[in-house]
Amino acid sequence: MTLVDNVRDDNYYTFPAAPTYIAGFFSSQLNGLTDRNVMTIDAFDWLVASGKLPATPVRRRVAAVSVGVIDGEPRLDLDYEEDVRAEVDMNVVMSSVGQFVEVQGTGEHGT
Repeated sequence: MTLVDNVRDDNYYTFPAAPTYIAGFFSSQLNGLTDRNVMTIDAFDWLVASGKLPATPVRRRVAAVSVGVIDGEPRLDLDYEEDVRAEVDMNVVMSSVGQFVEVQGTGEHGT
């Protein structure tokens, strides 16, 4: 399986007739937070669909987003350059069952 940019090739829709497929999600802004999670879920889904596993061991998923204020303006999903400039920023991580995994806030530059 290959991690690509929000694409599912024709083989994905005809599996298991086609022995391989390309599917996945990639976001440069979410790269460090969620892409490995999505790739792992896709891999286990493929193992189940191909009969190599009876069921996926994945029970919950997690996702994160950052928010912050830059030059007095609220921003969502900060990249690194925005994060280091933010007057204040927060990371929120939740599970697929609606539980908070982590909430972390930081006041930068003496705020």
